[in-house]
Amino acid sequence: MIEVIIAEDTGFCYGVKRAIDLLNRRLKNKKEVFSLGPVIHNRLVGKELKRKGLKIVENPSQIKSELLVRCHGLHPVLIEEARKRKIKIIDATCPFLRMVQRRIRYLVANGYRVIIVGDSNHPEVKALAGFAHDEAIIIDKSSKFKVKSLEFKKVGVVGQTTINTREYHRIVTGLYKKLKPEEFLVFNTICKITEKRQREVGYLSRKVNFFLVLGSKESSNTRTLFELCRKKRPSFLIEEPSQIKEEWFTPIRDKSLTEPEGKVRVGLLSGTSTPGWLVKETADTLAKLN
Repeated sequence: MIEVIIAEDTGFCYGVKRAIDLLNRRLKNKKEVFSLGPVIHNRLVGKELKRKGLKIVENPSQIKSELLVRCHGLHPVLIEEARKRKIKIIDATCPFLRMVQRRIRYLVANGYRVIIVGDSNHPEVKALAGFAHDEAIIIDKSSKFKVKSLEFKKVGVVGQTTINTREYHRIVTGLYKKLKPEEFLVFNTICKITEKRQREVGYLSRKVNFFLVLGSKESSNTRTLFELCRKKRPSFLIEEPSQIKEEWFTPIRDKSLTEPEGKVRVGLLSGTSTPGWLVKETADTLAKLN
């Protein structure tokens, strides 16, 4: 028998919901809206938005009408280029991420050397680097603090909003010990929703035998959530209910849990780009396996 325990916080976060709502309103009045890269990392949602008229392009020269700035933000140079071409800008940048952009501007204006902790290939980090005039140092968990010294006595640190909270704190501590600047200003820029979902992993791990994480492999917050789950319980990452395999949830006896033998509890979590209806469909699919 399978019992599904759904995490308290699932589905779209506020920033993603806001972006989707903004885009849907524009698509009702406009045949085409352009985006430089996916608006969010979710294949099913992206497919539906394309059907409604969203055009995803890689080159700014391909933009013919309105430009939607995706949730992850966009390099300020690209936005300025679009404005020069008289292209209407719809800014769907996550409000929390806008705050991080302001923090970087503050650091630059006050003479700090900016360090961004995150994935240098992620669109959010690329955009954030633009607010430091592409002079920020980007550090990820695999960098091993290769930065030996900085000519700046003042160092300011921000993190990608979707990274592992503990990993961020570990890297920041390592940077301080390595660099020992006169001034070291650190901003906690991890998204509060991301932090909450990460904390839920520890809470749920005491109740479940397995974790099922719903979201895209392209989504940073989903991957982070999945990695945390894997450290606690056997875990599976899927994009949609059709990918579920019944043999994953073979009944087991776990002495750390109190449920009767043969009963399997599955913790269901989702990334912030996963819609609520998909969470419900997944829970229903699991329930039908009984």
